[in-house]
Amino acid sequence: MQTLIKYSQYNHTGKLARIQGVIDYVNDLINGMLTDEELDQEIPQALEVYYVDYYDSQVENGGIAQFFTNIGVDQRINSIILSGLSNIKAYQNKAIFETALKSVAEIQDNSIHQKLKELTELYYQAAQDQESIVDLNYAYIATINDLVIVPDEDYQRKLKNALASIVHDYQERKKHAEEEWARNKPRYLRVIEALCQRYNFLLSSVNFADNGQGIVPDEEVEQNVIQGVMYYHFSTDKGYLYAIDDGALATLVDGSSNMQIGSMAVNDSAFEN
Repeated sequence: MQTLIKYSQYNHTGKLARIQGVIDYVNDLINGMLTDEELDQEIPQALEVYYVDYYDSQVENGGIAQFFTNIGVDQRINSIILSGLSNIKAYQNKAIFETALKSVAEIQDNSIHQKLKELTELYYQAAQDQESIVDLNYAYIATINDLVIVPDEDYQRKLKNALASIVHDYQERKKHAEEEWARNKPRYLRVIEALCQRYNFLLSSVNFADNGQGIVPDEEVEQNVIQGVMYYHFSTDKGYLYAIDDGALATLVDGSSNMQIGSMAVNDSAFEN
């Protein structure tokens, strides 16, 4: 299967635009109901770009601990990231990530937070040593097998043809995916939707989750990591909001003023993942 990327994104002067072009294509295939197995088989290199960028963005935003908070220990995704870091020649970062995976598996006490903090510092040191994941990921895209740069106006047609060659039961897959999503909707989304309904906000997008980085002092962030206190950041029809979820109570906060809007209990089983 070809990896499609729009001409405007591939030839953009900004490196992130080319990476985003691959991300957009992978997302289009996911939305087109390709399974994980089909994606792994059809576009392995594009998936490496996709998940390496996700890992890099998470670490840049909140450290390696945030990556594991948001993605968990997903063997498939972590394997793709490892192969991706190797193939883009980010060897220092691959060693750091391997150590992080081993540490998460072996360390069962709160010392894991200090260990991941130390590894995050090594990640930033690697960038200073000229091993920029963004630069390497950008360069790697040009080596993707069956990469096709298409005029922007032809992209949707070629995407539709690519999906049709594999997905012959779209409606059935879509129905199954919707049923699975409804049954297994993640806690963060249940909490956000409940708060929006309670306080009359229309949810536009969920942006990211962390432990309060940039909002509370570092010492409190570390305690939040230990105690499992999460901050969910999202956009609504009335602007940017975030929710603080301590497992029993969720507090809705205006993202611009940091003023509390209200709270509600979220320890009911309906909010459990």
